[in-house]
Amino acid sequence: DLRGEQDLIDYFKYFAMIPGLSLKEGSYSSKVQMLGETEAINSGYYTFQIPQENGDVKAVPARFTFVYRKRAEPIDGCEWAIVNHHSSAIPAQPDALKDILAKQ
Repeated sequence: DLRGEQDLIDYFKYFAMIPGLSLKEGSYSSKVQMLGETEAINSGYYTFQIPQENGDVKAVPARFTFVYRKRAEPIDGCEWAIVNHHSSAIPAQPDALKDILAKQ
């Protein structure tokens, strides 16, 4: 789905409001690549920790990518605009792949 600016703001506010949501210490890894003077890509990994109703904490390893474009004029002190973002849980390794890797 294409989302407008307010949709993006609401998306990030939603995650900021999840009670007890945190990053697992030491799990965040990120690399920024400048594509020129006005574009950059930031990608990496992290693990969310999400409290469960039974008191357990669910660990969700995830990956992310942001694409930024430098604004002609900063807005609210921010020079860079997010022009694309993707974040998703890292899928479990298929059992068939585990068997192949074990043979190496």
